[in-house]
Amino acid sequence: MYLRMIELKFQFGWYASEIRDRIESDLLPELTSQLSFLAYYVVEADENRLATVRVFHDFQTMQDAMVATNTVHDAIVADFSITAEEVDSFSGEVYVSA
Repeated sequence: MYLRMIELKFQFGWYASEIRDRIESDLLPELTSQLSFLAYYVVEADENRLATVRVFHDFQTMQDAMVATNTVHDAIVADFSITAEEVDSFSGEVYVSA
């Protein structure tokens, strides 16, 4: 099992709920149609920060899903003034879960 976590820091003036709604309407349908998709989570960290977690069964399909959703992801980043240097992400294999 592999996951990709992305931290999104956005400008004050936007609401986390607006970004969550956009993720749900635009990005989530793209992700759920990908092979070996397991789960997707959005976590509100504070007033101007969200974390998203994508979980896939294997590494290759996680990579394929990243490519398949880049256009939608990039549109959300642009529309909500999330700059490239404010987006942190990492991917890795999950070794312990419950």
